[in-house]
Amino acid sequence: DLAGSGKTAGLVERIIQRILRDDVDVDRLLVVTFTNLSAREMKHRVDKRIQEASFKDPNNEHLKNQRIKIHQAQISTLHSFCLKLIQQHYDVLDIDPHFRTSSEAENILLLEQTIDDVLEQHYDKLDPHFIELTEQLSSDRNDDQFRSIIK
Repeated sequence: DLAGSGKTAGLVERIIQRILRDDVDVDRLLVVTFTNLSAREMKHRVDKRIQEASFKDPNNEHLKNQRIKIHQAQISTLHSFCLKLIQQHYDVLDIDPHFRTSSEAENILLLEQTIDDVLEQHYDKLDPHFIELTEQLSSDRNDDQFRSIIK
């Protein structure tokens, strides 16, 4: 779908309908977006709509509760949701509870090192198919073009 095509507005409306019509608690829904910015925007819009509905129906206890529960609502990116699951269940996964995710800079360095290692292994083997592939995808001076294709 194209940017500005109403995806966020449509999803907000579906969430609000679940809250209003079905009496679903907002913190019982899982809403996954692609970016942190869209997750924040989505949560803000849902909160705003809950507030508007609450002002129209000030005696509605369910809506009052949603204004509190919006802060625990799972409206996040897929990565953020998965990270939270891993943090909550590190013991089941048998990983260090103090683990951390790598930074973008670390990811780039790790990718570069991995490419170096794999290419070096293949160069050392002198595999004719690999040599032909590198000749097709590289310049005469270096394999930078080949490396960029791999990335």
